[in-house]
Amino acid sequence: MPFEADATVLGALMGACRLHGAIELGNEVAQLLLES
Repeated sequence: MPFEADATVLGALMGACRLHGAIELGNEVAQLLLES
């Protein structure tokens, strides 16, 4: 990514993971969201 992902970007990515059933990726994104 050409920029640092913030909570807005990570939240959108987590929502997309949920919508498409990407559980493992969603878990990784959730961890990043909690760390930010």
